Amino acid sequence: MTRRANRVSEQLVRELSKIISEQLTDPRIGFVTITGAEVSEDLSQATVYFTVLGGEKEKRDTFAGLISARKFLKAALGKEMNIRKIPELKFEYDESVIKGMEIFKKLQEMRNKGSENGPERKDN
Repeated sequence: MTRRANRVSEQLVRELSKIISEQLTDPRIGFVTITGAEVSEDLSQATVYFTVLGGEKEKRDTFAGLISARKFLKAALGKEMNIRKIPELKFEYDESVIKGMEIFKKLQEMRNKGSENGPERKDN
């Protein structure tokens, strides 16, 4: 990713987070967090990654709400960002947060099993 595309993606995350929390009123959109964005080098397309608090239903509802709000979000971004053309927005659920939580849980389980067996002995 070029420096410019990287800067645009960072600004996109900030502005979308703000717009979604302050301006969107769609009841399908729950407690959503924009976790990142990847902007194409020509700045014509952006993949926006999100997570949402809740289960599968909240994930599906939020995704549907974000898709239906795409035009509104693009227009709102046009008012906030100082670039000639706002990228087309594509939304994807960010699985990395769930995977990270699963890894953390497994590490905790391993640590707890280790402490049940007692401290390791070190022979000098």
